[in-house]
Amino acid sequence: MYRRILVPLDGSPLAEQALPFAKMFAWGFQATAVLFQAIPPIRETLRVDGEVFPVDEQMELLRWQAREYLESVHKDFAAAGIAAEREIRVGAPAPTILDLIESTGIDLIVMAPHGRTGVGRWVYGSVADKVLHGARVPLLLVRASEQPVAPQPLTRVLVPLDGSELAERALEPARQVAEAFDAEVLLFRAWAMPLYGMEEPLNVVESLERAVRANADDYVTHSTCQLQAQGMRVRGETQGGTAAESILEQAQHAKASLIVMSTHGRSGVSRWVMGSVADRVLRASSIPVLLIRAAQPPA
Repeated sequence: MYRRILVPLDGSPLAEQALPFAKMFAWGFQATAVLFQAIPPIRETLRVDGEVFPVDEQMELLRWQAREYLESVHKDFAAAGIAAEREIRVGAPAPTILDLIESTGIDLIVMAPHGRTGVGRWVYGSVADKVLHGARVPLLLVRASEQPVAPQPLTRVLVPLDGSELAERALEPARQVAEAFDAEVLLFRAWAMPLYGMEEPLNVVESLERAVRANADDYVTHSTCQLQAQGMRVRGETQGGTAAESILEQAQHAKASLIVMSTHGRSGVSRWVMGSVADRVLRASSIPVLLIRAAQPPA
């Protein structure tokens, strides 16, 4: 369960697009929001129009600005009846975020990834990318947009599966979210035919396709029944096609409010997000994605 939710902010409207979703999760889980801003270190004296500003004066000004900014955000949370704390640290954003997670018992990070040079940078090269690689807690990522969309009621949670135990590690977090918001869980598996040569007879290809689809259907049906036995409101769907594109299509078709998925790649956990299905979903999803970092089981 999520008890302490970290919300990294940098004072920009893009980063603030995470705030409504942080409020939603903090309210649903009765959690405390930790509003955080990192102050970049300053090592040089500043001279403006002949006036000298020592490093300590610059730092004090930045601290004051950060306190005023976080205070205004804190008041907004308090007005909504949500417990919130303010945290300011000096240092590069990503390392300070990771240190804060370890030192203050953070259970979930909510952030709207964006690059200083534009929304198009999304995950690659951003602070979010570094946090994705280093954090050991789930991340709720809201795609920053130049035209932000207000969060919709959380009524349906889409969980993409691929038959692996790593992907199934998203099931328990999805159950917790569904329970907190009285939402339906939709289990989804995309299936695709392996590549064969042109010499394969048509009847053989058709037979293999039926077998692949039946395997996906059986897996989702079995997983659905297991969760229904636990009292969850859940149903399953399968679809032929490439994984990321099928997930995005299913999310739109089913009017999902949230995607909850594990973040492993077919070629190994070490790939984490880069180049994986999760990365492609993150880049294109119009709804928030809750990423559960899958770790290899102990030897």
